[in-house]
Amino acid sequence: MKKIIPIIILIVGIIIGIILIQYVYNKNKLTITLKKDNIEVFENIELKDIINENINILNNKKINTEEIGEQQIEIKYKNKIFKYKENIKINIVDTEKPVVLVNNIWLEQNEEIDLVNNFLCADNYDARPDCSIKGNYDLNTPGEYKLKYIATDSSNNKTEKDFILNVYKKPEPEENPKSIEESFVDFQDIIKLHKGPNTSIGIDVSKWQGNIDFEKVKKAGCEFVIIKAGGSYIDGTLYTDPNFKENIENALKYNLKVGVYFNSDGNSIEMAKKEIEYTLNLIKDYDIELGIAYDWENFTNFNTFNISLHTLNEMANIFLEEAKKNNYKPILYSSKYYLENIWNKNYPIWVAQYADKNTYEGEYIMWQQCSDGRIDGINAYVDIDIMYE
Repeated sequence: MKKIIPIIILIVGIIIGIILIQYVYNKNKLTITLKKDNIEVFENIELKDIINENINILNNKKINTEEIGEQQIEIKYKNKIFKYKENIKINIVDTEKPVVLVNNIWLEQNEEIDLVNNFLCADNYDARPDCSIKGNYDLNTPGEYKLKYIATDSSNNKTEKDFILNVYKKPEPEENPKSIEESFVDFQDIIKLHKGPNTSIGIDVSKWQGNIDFEKVKKAGCEFVIIKAGGSYIDGTLYTDPNFKENIENALKYNLKVGVYFNSDGNSIEMAKKEIEYTLNLIKDYDIELGIAYDWENFTNFNTFNISLHTLNEMANIFLEEAKKNNYKPILYSSKYYLENIWNKNYPIWVAQYADKNTYEGEYIMWQQCSDGRIDGINAYVDIDIMYE
C-alpha cells in the first residue's frame, strides 16, 4: 500500500500538469482577425499585412493574388512559448474597370470597318472583356452618329465612353489638284533648339532608313543612335532587322554611342522570355552603352491579341528585368498617350511625342521628337531623339 500512494500522487500530478499546460496553451491561442478579407487582384501584399494581431508569424509569405476567387491560407504563429496554426479565408477580387480608349472618328461612306475593334478595349485581369457599341449607325449613309462604347469584365466592372462617328460622302476629285510641298524636321534645327550641356541629340534607325552613311551622320552633329535589333510577330516568329549588323558596326566605327530596341508583337510571358534571349544573343559582341529598349506599340490591333493589361506589363517587366540582370540599361519605349493610360512606369522611359514641346508629365530619359526628320547621310525620313543626361 505504501508503494501505491507515491504512484497515485505522481499520476495525479501529471494529470494536473497536463490540465495546466492545456489551459495555458488554450489561453494563449488567438482567434485571428483580418484587416481586410477582400484583396485586390495582383496586389503586392504579404500575410502579415492583413492580420490585425501583433504576433510572431512563422510562415509569413507573399499572398498569391494572381487569380480572383476565395482561398484558404494557413497561418503558423508563435505566441509566448507555444506554436499554433490557424486557417483564414480571403477573397481575391477585381474592382478595376476596363480601359477604353476612344475618340471621334471620320469614315468615308461605304468604308468597311470593325468599329468595336477599331478602339482599344482592355482590362487589367480579363484577356478579352466584353466590348460593344450602343446606338444606331449606318456606314452607307452620311451623317453624325452619337454612340457609346461599353466594356464589361468578368467581375461586372463596366466602363462607358461616348464618341461620335462621322460618315461623310467622298468628295469629288479636283480638276487641278495643288501639289503638296514636302514638310520635314531638319536635324540642325533640333540641335539649335534642344542641344545643351545636359542633352544629346541623336536618331533611331531600322531597315526603313536604307543604307546609312554614318560618317555623314556623325559630321551632321549626331551624337548617338538607337538601332532596331529585331522584332517578333504574334505567331511567335522572331526576326533580326535586315540592316542591324551593318548599322551597329558602322555606328560604332564612327564613335557614335549606341543603344538598341526590340519591336515586340508578342502576346505572352513565354514570348517575352524568348524575345530578350534572342536580343541578348544578337548584341553580345557589341558595345551597347545606351541600353535596350522594349517597344510594344501595336495598340491598333490590341483587341485581337487576347491579353490583359497585367500580362502586357508583365511582358515588359520580364524583358527589361532580364536586360538589367545582364548589365544593360533597361528602357521602356511608348508614346505619351499610352504611357499615361496603359503602362506601369517601372523603368527609364523613352517617350514619343511629335510636337514642339513635350507635355508628358512623368519622368523620362529620352524624347522621340519627330518621325519626319532629315539628316545628312540618310535618304529617308528618320526619328530624331533628345537624350537627357
